[in-house]
Amino acid sequence: DNKFAPFLATCIISICRNTRQQLSFYILARDINLFRKNKIQSLQKKYKNCQIEFIAISKQTLNGVRTTPWMSLAAFSRLLIPEIKPDIKRAIYLDVDIIALGDIKKLWTQDLGKHIIGVSFGHDGIDFTKIKKIESVRKNHIYFNSGMMLIDCEKWRKQGLTKKLLDVEIKTRGNRVYNDQSILNIFFQNKYTLL
Repeated sequence: DNKFAPFLATCIISICRNTRQQLSFYILARDINLFRKNKIQSLQKKYKNCQIEFIAISKQTLNGVRTTPWMSLAAFSRLLIPEIKPDIKRAIYLDVDIIALGDIKKLWTQDLGKHIIGVSFGHDGIDFTKIKKIESVRKNHIYFNSGMMLIDCEKWRKQGLTKKLLDVEIKTRGNRVYNDQSILNIFFQNKYTLL
């Protein structure tokens, strides 16, 4: 949304400056005004290796998902990526508060093995024992951060994961700590590749 647009621009610039390959950015957007959209799209003129497309996320797109004052509808949109862009085989999802310090191709080419997603931990100093208990997550599951994911979109679509994840959202209401991140951890318990 509007308040995250400056962070988004910084994230895009950091990726473009460190990567030579052609890049396609799909912005899952809600309530970004035209001025900010135009400023972000102007980056395509400065960085010839990038293409930017805004994809509107509406309440109808995520019909029935419950939001909170600190968790917007846009945060849940990561669950829709393979369905929104049915022509792509693979995607990198990034929260907008990320800065790339190297070539993103290294992440893009990582082998996911038999898994559908690749993730990182990124939770220094947090004890997840209580959270796992609240969310009925196995004790041996290592909780991951959903702010950066490498997704095999073809496998995701074949297994109908968007619907399954939205079903988890409904079933776990009132028993989640991190909303969309919790949904992903509940569903992908120990079924991911560590990047």
